[in-house]
Amino acid sequence: MATAAVYVRVSTNQQEVEQQIAACKNFCQYRQLEVGQIYQDVMSGTRADRPAYQAMLKDLREGKHNAVVVFRLDRLGRNSRELILLVDELERRGIHIFSLNENLDTSTPVGKAVRDILLILAELERSQIAEATKQRLTALKKLGKKLGRKEIPVDQAKLQELVVQGASVRQIAKALHISTGKAAKLKRVQQKGVDKPSTAPPLTA
Repeated sequence: MATAAVYVRVSTNQQEVEQQIAACKNFCQYRQLEVGQIYQDVMSGTRADRPAYQAMLKDLREGKHNAVVVFRLDRLGRNSRELILLVDELERRGIHIFSLNENLDTSTPVGKAVRDILLILAELERSQIAEATKQRLTALKKLGKKLGRKEIPVDQAKLQELVVQGASVRQIAKALHISTGKAAKLKRVQQKGVDKPSTAPPLTA
């Protein structure tokens, strides 16, 4: 009997999670797959933040399971590239993937065809999003819109006072809540307009 790794990303809705786990277990029983282990993660933004996911990959690479069962295919990847790379690696290791929501079964020729279609659609969606983003940025540039993060306004009077007092770049950055790179640039500009240093005592670190 093949051994399956069941993977679930846990949300705040515990009842839904339990239903998904029960559905995966029922599927394993129907397909005569032994549930080797159930891996659960709390919803997060990156794969590195999913310890159970990493533990499952380690076990799969060590040959502890020869199948993966998920309720939805997107549980295995946060984006199309991640999913494509994972599916490719698992299949090279002879590990089949079963997804209940998409009725995916890579152990059959039809399932492999469905897999290819799903991956193609995922990649197409990613490309379309990237192209749409590129077009939007181009349009904004043509309209004269400045892209990127808004600059934090700098208190020029405070900056001048710090420069006159002989504050270091690090001190200026800390006082004005800006990066040291920006502080160094502003300090150079201010120093050009300073005729003579102030008699005020320098700041201490």
